[in-house]
Amino acid sequence: MARSRARNPWLALAFDSAKMATEAQHVMLLRLAKLGRGAGDLPQEIQRMTSEKPAAFANAHLAAAAALARGNKDYIAAKQALRVYRRAVRANLRRLRRKRRSIKMLIPHFR
Repeated sequence: MARSRARNPWLALAFDSAKMATEAQHVMLLRLAKLGRGAGDLPQEIQRMTSEKPAAFANAHLAAAAALARGNKDYIAAKQALRVYRRAVRANLRRLRRKRRSIKMLIPHFR
């Protein structure tokens, strides 16, 4: 299977996108749990949720435009844009997991 993904870069990008989507759903779950229990830093989290999206979009757009300006192929530009989004999602996931102790009580079977 890895061999076919190496031959088709768009397929590899689709798999990477699916991984990023799964991580983003995990971030949404952690944020909804935080909203549901009324965490003390709720206003900051809501501000972060709304302000990070335009910044991530702009950074992804710049990364893709820079890749195209360097003469890279379109799938490489898409990969660069996805990398920006995935980095932001992973940062949110790490940050939200640090405060996960109270969420474990809320969702004991979740790992």
